[in-house]
Amino acid sequence: MQVKKLKELFAQYTAFLQTEAAQTYTHLWETQSNFLAHWDLEERDLAEMFDRSLQNDRTQRIWNRQAYEPKRILLLFAELFPDFLIQMFNDLYNEEKSMESRVQRFGFYWEQLLVEYREQNKGTKLNEHYHNDGYEITSYYLTFRYPEQYIPYQMERFQLFLKKVGSHDIPLAHDIERYFKVMRTIKKLVVKEESLLEAHYKRMQKVEHQVPDSLLLVFDFVWYSTRELPYYF
Repeated sequence: MQVKKLKELFAQYTAFLQTEAAQTYTHLWETQSNFLAHWDLEERDLAEMFDRSLQNDRTQRIWNRQAYEPKRILLLFAELFPDFLIQMFNDLYNEEKSMESRVQRFGFYWEQLLVEYREQNKGTKLNEHYHNDGYEITSYYLTFRYPEQYIPYQMERFQLFLKKVGSHDIPLAHDIERYFKVMRTIKKLVVKEESLLEAHYKRMQKVEHQVPDSLLLVFDFVWYSTRELPYYF
């Protein structure tokens, strides 16, 4: 990454944070705060716990939009296969295992659950669990569980961002582990930008729910730097 180009993006983002438009994109902090407040895999009613954890008073577009309903399937499978889902999430959150292997297994487990559901419900029209984008939806579960370590993953956005900061090593395939490492590096640079942080904290005064030291600030910065791409989260 070229420091000069990164500094230019920091300056542009700092100016953006001082506009009313910046308030539009703070809902992810609310979702993250709510998730941390309610997430508990030891709850007796797993589906009800999932439902509370994935609430947001402003928008549900992460979990539910046209032709995309991962939350609905999560709640359905939590009613039918609670023990297996608990194992799935415990495996995903096992920080002693490699990121790539955890993400791959998480996606594989969803496929298994869908097959099992269809076996138990002959004639069902359900043929989608909405977790088959693998990396992206899984990154939300990681982001909201470990605020200081992860942010939502989008390969195309990552590629464009690297180009904008002058990197010549652009991944051609998914590299979620590198993505998180780069974003943590960006966080170390962001916290040195006093005017940026001041503008961010001022904006967040209007946000009822938030998580201190969340890496979502970096995600918001990367989104703004690549805002020509669609925003749907």
